[in-house]
Amino acid sequence: MRKTSIVAVEQAIAKIEQSDNAHVGFQLPLSLLEALVGQRDRLRGLRLTIGPVTDNPIYRRLVEDTFLSVTTICGSRLLRAAFNDKKVDYLPCNYSELSMLARTSRLGASVILLHVTVPDSEGYCCCGTMTDYTFDAIKSARLVIAEANDQMPRTLGKHLIHLSEIDYLVESSHSLDEITPVKIGEIEKAIGTQVANLVPDGATLQLGLGSLPDAICAALTNKKGLGVHSGLMSAGLMQLAQKGVITNEHKTLDKGKMVGAAVLGTKEFYQWVERNPFVEFHPWSYTHDIRVLSSIENFVAINSALQVDLTGQVNTEAIDNMLIGTVGGMEDFLRGALVSPGGKAIIVLPSKVGNHSTIIPQFERGAPISVPRADVEYIVTEYGAVNLKGKSIPERAKALLSIAHPEFREGLEAFRRANLS
Repeated sequence: MRKTSIVAVEQAIAKIEQSDNAHVGFQLPLSLLEALVGQRDRLRGLRLTIGPVTDNPIYRRLVEDTFLSVTTICGSRLLRAAFNDKKVDYLPCNYSELSMLARTSRLGASVILLHVTVPDSEGYCCCGTMTDYTFDAIKSARLVIAEANDQMPRTLGKHLIHLSEIDYLVESSHSLDEITPVKIGEIEKAIGTQVANLVPDGATLQLGLGSLPDAICAALTNKKGLGVHSGLMSAGLMQLAQKGVITNEHKTLDKGKMVGAAVLGTKEFYQWVERNPFVEFHPWSYTHDIRVLSSIENFVAINSALQVDLTGQVNTEAIDNMLIGTVGGMEDFLRGALVSPGGKAIIVLPSKVGNHSTIIPQFERGAPISVPRADVEYIVTEYGAVNLKGKSIPERAKALLSIAHPEFREGLEAFRRANLS
C-alpha cells in the first residue's frame, strides 16, 4: 500500500530518476509532461514510453533534445520526423501484450504517469476517457504519479484507482484533447455501404477512429440491436446509440453495455460518456483479450489498413519506412473475430491513395507485414468485398484484383499471371 502525497507538479517529477523507465498513459497528463520537459537536463538518461493518439504539441517537445531514449507504440503525425531522424524508437506489439510487457522484460515500467479524475469521497479516481495498459502496470511500478484533472469526466467500468495505489497526486484543471469529425467523401461512403452489407443485425462491433469508421457508422443506421466491444470508441458509435441502433441487447458478454477502453472526440462526446450507465470502460487486458473476444458471439472486427498485397498480407504501419500507423489492437481483434461463433474479421482501405494503388503486387523487402495472410478474412474497398479465407494464393490474387482500382488492374493482372497463376 502506498501513502499518497498531494504535491506541486515539480515536486512529483523530482521523484523520477534518470535511470527510470517511465510509461505515460494514453490520456495525456499534460501538467506532468510539461514538468518532465522542464527537468530535461536532470533526466537525460530517462527511458520514456509513450502512445500518442492525438497530435498534441507536447510530443514534439518530448523528443526535441529531451531524453536519450523515447519509444512509441503508436504512430503520430508529430512523431514521424523524429522517427525518421531516429530520435524515437517504434515498438511493434499487440496491445493485448502490453500489460504484461510493462510489468516484465526490457519494457518493464518503474514509473507510471497517469491522467485521472479527482478522487471521490471514498478516495477512488478513475481513468476517465482512456483506460489502457498502464492501469495494470501500476501494481508493479516503483513510482506512480497521477494528475487529477477536475475536467476529466468520471466514467463507469473496471478502471478505478484508489489513492492507496498512488504515490504522488498532482491537481490540475484543463480541457481534454479533442478531435473533430473528418469529412466523409464518396469513396468512404461506398466502403461504408460494402461493410454494412457484411454486418448482420445483433452483431457486436469493434471499430476504430477516422473517416472510414465514421462512414461505416453512417451506413449502419438501418441495422437493429447492434452491440459494441471495442478499443477506441468514436462519436459515430454514440450517434448510433442515440438513434437506437446500438442497444447491446444481443451481446453474449456484458449484455446491455457498450464496452471499450477509450473514447476520443468532442466535448459533447465526453459529456455523453460521463457517468453513463450504458458505457463501460475496461483496461486493454480485458478489451483485447482473445479469451474474452472468443466468448462474444457474432463479433465483427472492422479495421483499416494502408496496403494489401495479392497474397493477402496487410501493412498497417509504414510506407517507405515512414511510420504512419501501428499494429495496435488490430491483430487482437481480428483473431478474436475469427474464433468468435458467427464472427467476421474485416479489413478496409480505399483502392488508391494519391496516384498509388493500395493493392500491390508484393511487398518490398523490409516492408512491415502487420497482419499475416493466414489471419486475413474479408478485404473491402469501394469496389467490393472479398473473403480470402479458404482461398489459395492464385484464388486470393484473382479476388483482390476484382476490388482493386481499375486504373491498376492491368498491371496487377500481369504480375499475377507471371508469378501467382
